[in-house]
Amino acid sequence: EALAESARMSSASASRLARVLDGAEDLPDKDEGGTEGKSRGGGGGGEAMISEEAPEGFCVDCKHQRAKVKCQECNDMYCKVCFQMLHRKGNRASHTAVKLPASLTASSSANASSMELDADDTPLASFAPESGSNPGNWFAARAKYIPMRLTMVERKQLRLLEAALSVSNYTDKIDTLALKKAKRTQKILQEMCSLLSALAVATDYDKGKELVESRDYKEWESYFQKVLEIGRRHKVMNPEKMRGEYGKLIYMLQDSASPEIKEILGIQCVAPLKSVYAHLEAAGAEAV
Repeated sequence: EALAESARMSSASASRLARVLDGAEDLPDKDEGGTEGKSRGGGGGGEAMISEEAPEGFCVDCKHQRAKVKCQECNDMYCKVCFQMLHRKGNRASHTAVKLPASLTASSSANASSMELDADDTPLASFAPESGSNPGNWFAARAKYIPMRLTMVERKQLRLLEAALSVSNYTDKIDTLALKKAKRTQKILQEMCSLLSALAVATDYDKGKELVESRDYKEWESYFQKVLEIGRRHKVMNPEKMRGEYGKLIYMLQDSASPEIKEILGIQCVAPLKSVYAHLEAAGAEAV
């Protein structure tokens, strides 16, 4: 009965998706707040995004976490995550971080009512084991933030994803002020389905052809999650790569996470990044 119910829901989702893509079903034109769709400013036709300054006492990079350290060379304050990410390689790796006094970090609590704060003040793994500490614990903590290198099969899937993204005009078509919310949602679904269908057809022509005709993406959900995760993981390890394609990918994944898109599309596109620790944990080898 559970399988029959799942198949029925998948079929209903595919039918609605087909109606929306064909323009046979009207979508609401207003957001919950009563405003029409807005542009992110990342594509042609949209206004440029304005970089806001971080509130006092908050990280200058993410702007929503309380600053915990100050870089002596950069003369900027960061949360622990942003500092380690921005100072993990190059000349910045030699920069010195100074822990901010508790009085300074506490002063930002007045602005914290509408911002997400650190839920855990446990120190992140440093760049080297501290003297007298257990190196095993240090390696385990670091492994949670180290992505797995791509296998040969994953590199082939990465090339496929890069090729599909390179010919996609996702941000150009979506990020324009001329689109109302209903039309924007339809465009998002059309562009998203085009990319996913291209990945499926290039992987298996016969099954991809069936997907294009049925528009039931549920069967391919795990495959799409895997391929899209490979692109994100590759970018983390190689920040200088995928400069144009990565922006399209992230905007697409952000849009896919909205409740309305997720409901109509019927699948979840985002999967956690594969880390070294997750790989060891899945193999039952955390003790290594």
